[in-house]
Amino acid sequence: MRSARLDAKYIIAKILSYVLHPAIVPVVFAILFFSINASLFDRVQKIYILMSIIVGTYFLPITIALLLYKLNIIKSLEMHNRQERKTPYIIAAVFYYLTALALKMVPAAQLLYLFLIATSIVILVLLAQIPFYKASAHVASFAGLLAAIIVLSRMYDLSPLVVTLSIAATGIIAWARLEVEAHTSAEVIAGFLSGFTPIFVLFYLFALR
Repeated sequence: MRSARLDAKYIIAKILSYVLHPAIVPVVFAILFFSINASLFDRVQKIYILMSIIVGTYFLPITIALLLYKLNIIKSLEMHNRQERKTPYIIAAVFYYLTALALKMVPAAQLLYLFLIATSIVILVLLAQIPFYKASAHVASFAGLLAAIIVLSRMYDLSPLVVTLSIAATGIIAWARLEVEAHTSAEVIAGFLSGFTPIFVLFYLFALR
């Protein structure tokens, strides 16, 4: 049985798992990109981009996940059983791809387009691992954000604080997922590699051209 101290740590880790949900990462990246290139976007473009991301990568995938739960297709919204993740992952990958296509129409948003395309690839990488283990999607998301920020730091004069905060967020969510026993250490590492590697490679090859 957990002690009172361990229970407190568990509660904190559980809250962090909800607050640092993978679905917030595209919005965080978009806001960061706006702050770097504020002059490239007018107010209408910013609203269009943010609404597209919120609807396409957050609202619709979560709504469909809730529907799958109500239909008893998945037993838990946290999808502890890795086999239950297949359908939500496929749906999420499709919505990320469609959202990316919506952003491609904005000339100044090509890095946002690339980030969503890369993230849809990350989701497919996670999907491919389901028969073997349950790589952490939380860690993959923040590792992917970290990879993009590292490349952006070479393109723009980013404050070292941005990279530091991204590293901290990745470490914190990795700790949280271990603390709530949602994943093993190997699954957390697999999540990190699954998120960091594809996005770093794609950004390095295409964003730095």
